[in-house]
Amino acid sequence: MKRENSMKSILMMLPIGLVLAAVDGSATEVQVAGTSTTTIDIITSTAEDTLVSKTVFIPATGSPWDCAVTASADTLNPLNGDNNQYIFGLNVDASASTRAGSDRVIDYDSLGLNEETNRQAVGSTYIFGSLSDNANHTFYWSARKFDPNDADMTVGSASMTIVCSDV
Repeated sequence: MKRENSMKSILMMLPIGLVLAAVDGSATEVQVAGTSTTTIDIITSTAEDTLVSKTVFIPATGSPWDCAVTASADTLNPLNGDNNQYIFGLNVDASASTRAGSDRVIDYDSLGLNEETNRQAVGSTYIFGSLSDNANHTFYWSARKFDPNDADMTVGSASMTIVCSDV
């Protein structure tokens, strides 16, 4: 009877051991970083204006890394004309552009007496895939005017979170 209970205990522990071995064998490296600011930033042109940036060192693991980046900003209506559009977007290792898949457009108009849309939050997310290991990578959250004739717009705060994992 004692031997039978011992065998049952071993057989019950076997799946748990296999799961733990599988988890240990496929362990991944993870990096988490972020940044934020409450400094006022005025968007004045169609050139990218970096709201926040963060450099992350990706350690040597012998495999490429993927990074999921999420960012947001609080914007204020310039209250100067209609159809003022602004593009917000993310990029890595280049501050002069944004990835099209991350671009988000907001549109501000002058307000009537009973309208209250003078503040708007904007956010985006993007996966940057196959980044090289043993290297620094700088992530950017930027804003720009859609058209040079759009009114200047104020960004009141911005933040960005980055989670990277080896593939």
